[in-house]
Amino acid sequence: MREDGSKKGYKQSELGEIPEDWEVKSIGEFTDCTAGGTPSTSVSAYWGGNNPWMSSGELHLKRVFDVAERITDAGLATSSTKYVPVDSVLIGLAGQGKTRGTVAIAKISLCTNQSIASIFPSGNHSAEYLYYNLDSRYEELRGLSTGDGGRGGLNLTIIRKLAFPFPVIEEQTAIATILSDMDEELLALEQRLGKTRQIKQGMMQELLTGKTRLMNVKETAHDQQAS
Repeated sequence: MREDGSKKGYKQSELGEIPEDWEVKSIGEFTDCTAGGTPSTSVSAYWGGNNPWMSSGELHLKRVFDVAERITDAGLATSSTKYVPVDSVLIGLAGQGKTRGTVAIAKISLCTNQSIASIFPSGNHSAEYLYYNLDSRYEELRGLSTGDGGRGGLNLTIIRKLAFPFPVIEEQTAIATILSDMDEELLALEQRLGKTRQIKQGMMQELLTGKTRLMNVKETAHDQQAS
């Protein structure tokens, strides 16, 4: 609402119609991003350490609490990979499959390979809001890829120039909270569905093999008629 009590309206922007009190900013205006690297796979001394290292194939995790690979301090020091902070938003830069344009969010501090862009958190934006916004723009991100017909890859220049609808941070946080709550509800429903399917599968084996017997159908029908 406006100060006079009237309802706020909308305005046209490069992203289409947005609330009149929202701004449009490029990612490079309110934060920065980086890409990672890969220690030489031919040097065993670089692998198996204590530093979590994420490959682009793990972007499907969406909320990244752990990754499969670890690198040593030597691997970290001799490659272009680097630690990115918790709540960095991660984007797949390359890949002809589904990986390019896939968005995730780091829930631990970790290192990544060169095919992942990490957008840093800041005090100027909600990382969760940025994650949800970019996650909803998968096809757009793939279409922005460099190369013939978008078959190349994304790069940091493209990421920094991405236009972003920018409400005040309190509203960003409120929007992200609602979407996060919905994600949690969906996860609970999926887990319940999976459990129900397992129970059904077990019951099918019991019932269809006669290991669990039900009341004789004819006897049941007779009893119902008699009553």
